[in-house]
Amino acid sequence: MEKVIKKARRRVVMLRALAGRDWGWEKKMMRSTYVALVRSVLMYGAAAWTPWLSETEWGKLEAVQREAARCITGLLCSSPTEAVLIEARLEELREVAEGEWMVEWEKYMRKERGNHRRELVEKEVKQRLKKQGWRRKSSELVGV
Repeated sequence: MEKVIKKARRRVVMLRALAGRDWGWEKKMMRSTYVALVRSVLMYGAAAWTPWLSETEWGKLEAVQREAARCITGLLCSSPTEAVLIEARLEELREVAEGEWMVEWEKYMRKERGNHRRELVEKEVKQRLKKQGWRRKSSELVGV
């Protein structure tokens, strides 16, 4: 997790260099660059590892996104977080991750019976830990 955050922060620095007050890129270009450079790093493999993240780790990921959103919008640090995300047209990372879980779950459920990926989703797994994995979380989100 620390490596992911460190890599994403380095890319936010590059994003900040493109966001000059007088000459910087437009918001639309900045947002596209953020999605390509930073969010791709934050969400790589999200379906596999995000169900087990603690609230603290989610907070660290969200902090990187907020930093990038402030670069995109040019808003001050004292601006409310929700306003910054709305202005940048960004969703919270947890919502993006949950969307990815649901997409993966749906793709696997559309496979024919007997496919190993479908069996992976349908298989009942004895819970050893208190936290739920992507399989159960995504089926709850989909409503099955």
